[in-house]
Amino acid sequence: MASSKEDGLSTDELRKRLFQTFKDKGVLDSLKVQLRNQLIQELKHPLAGQEPVPRLIPARSEPHLVSACNSIVADHLRFSGYEYTLSVFYPESGLWFLINLLTQLLQHHAHSLRQDADTQTMGSSGYGESLGMMD
Repeated sequence: MASSKEDGLSTDELRKRLFQTFKDKGVLDSLKVQLRNQLIQELKHPLAGQEPVPRLIPARSEPHLVSACNSIVADHLRFSGYEYTLSVFYPESGLWFLINLLTQLLQHHAHSLRQDADTQTMGSSGYGESLGMMD
């Protein structure tokens, strides 16, 4: 028999207790894993005879705004240390091309600066030596 205290539980209190009980016993985690696995299987192998659901791509009326938002998200992911998520986000957002291009430009610029510094250093010593030979 239920005690009078349990009879007086509101639906919200009952829901919270039930949730906590399932969580404590591991039922919720088990359900989440099963649901996640089933969802992955459905996405990988849709039922025979059914076509996969096409991915909706939103219209990009303002590409600069979208690029700016994607850059902000990428900065947040990089700053937070979410490297795997960032590696997935780059190609999906279209930033992968830009990141590769900027990386190559930076490497080229750094290489050019090193060459300029080497040329200036070698040029001044070579100039002094050549003047000494003229004497």
